[in-house]
Amino acid sequence: MGRFTISVTLPKEWIKSTGIGPGDLVSMYVREDGLLVVGPGPTSGSSSGVGRMVKTVRADMCSGPGLLGRVLVALYISGVDEITFVGEPELGDGQVREIRRAAAALNGASVVEESRKRVTVHVLVDPASSQVSRILGRMYELTVEALNGALGALRGGDVNQLRKAMDAGREIDRNYWLAARQLLLAANRPELMRSIGMEGMRQIPGFRTVAKALDDAGVAAAAAAGDLLPMIDGGGGQVAAELATHTEAVLNLYRRSFEGWSTVNTAVANRAVEEAAEVRQRLRGAAVAMAGGSAGAAVVSYLYDLAQVAASSGTVAEMAINRSVIESSDSSCVRDGEHGHG
Repeated sequence: MGRFTISVTLPKEWIKSTGIGPGDLVSMYVREDGLLVVGPGPTSGSSSGVGRMVKTVRADMCSGPGLLGRVLVALYISGVDEITFVGEPELGDGQVREIRRAAAALNGASVVEESRKRVTVHVLVDPASSQVSRILGRMYELTVEALNGALGALRGGDVNQLRKAMDAGREIDRNYWLAARQLLLAANRPELMRSIGMEGMRQIPGFRTVAKALDDAGVAAAAAAGDLLPMIDGGGGQVAAELATHTEAVLNLYRRSFEGWSTVNTAVANRAVEEAAEVRQRLRGAAVAMAGGSAGAAVVSYLYDLAQVAASSGTVAEMAINRSVIESSDSSCVRDGEHGHG
């Protein structure tokens, strides 16, 4: 086996019963409970079920900083199943590391071939394996955990909570890219709609917007935890108490906005939209006030990160109202038909 290859031994009886042979592809995806599921070839709901999409990337034509990784992410979202990067005359060590790093950040993507001239990434993830709303729910939970970690550190000085919160950003990103891939595949393949919990094409733009807003909120919450580390190590005092108050307000807003979206409740969502503007204004005022004092740049950066979470919360709440109109929920004030005036 190669230096960067990992092998998995499959049961002999299972191989016989499925007819799998050397060189055959298998389907692999991770369930929500963490169990890795291996199947004989592409599953019926996978992106490979209608023919694998294969792309080749000329690495020498993608020479910008970080461009190879961004191209890989774009192809992943687009539903491509196999991406081969080729070098002319060969790939540089930095390019190979960039491809590996980008593949490791994507659910179901792995490097299956690596040489000086080419690196091949396979995506073996079943887009029908999980409903998009559950993926978004996981992103929400991770952000709540990150904000709670920051709040706990501010009130109790537990640095370990901050480090855990900082790590949440990577998992939130992984879930976002997976949700984006599923939504785009569903847009091109209507038969996937029901499998991922969608009722129609009109829902896709709103779900994609919410996914991006949740990703922005999660990344900002993780960054906020990093901002706190120097202050918690040195003792927070009165500044920590003030930041805890702001953090709790943002956490409550974030919860309310997602509640409005997940339950399609326009009243809750509308309150969250109004509250988001108020919370952002308070955070900006606090940042300006602290910038002129002795709080330090990390504290100001923390407040701006919280403001990003508040802004994303407002976006989620706005999309909840949009969703209520599209889905004609009971809480929507919009009804079908025309009514004349007496």
